[in-house]
Amino acid sequence: MGFFFPAQGNSGTSAVTMAANHSSITDHLSLIGFSAQLKYDAKAYLHWYEKYGCEQSDFDDAFTVLNDCIQAYTEMVGR
Repeated sequence: MGFFFPAQGNSGTSAVTMAANHSSITDHLSLIGFSAQLKYDAKAYLHWYEKYGCEQSDFDDAFTVLNDCIQAYTEMVGR
């Protein structure tokens, strides 16, 4: 497990990132994907994304990448 604390910039904001290597990540990613797909199918918040230039293909690509990551990790850990 690793923790990364970037230096604080001029904006006055900071961020923390945690990286972990654990087989249960597939459960979390699946839940995130399921929740995101439900919101997308219900067209929740889409007007905000469209306002800033996101298109349907961007979402399709993101769902594909997420599902590919879940599948690859599942195959790697043998779950």
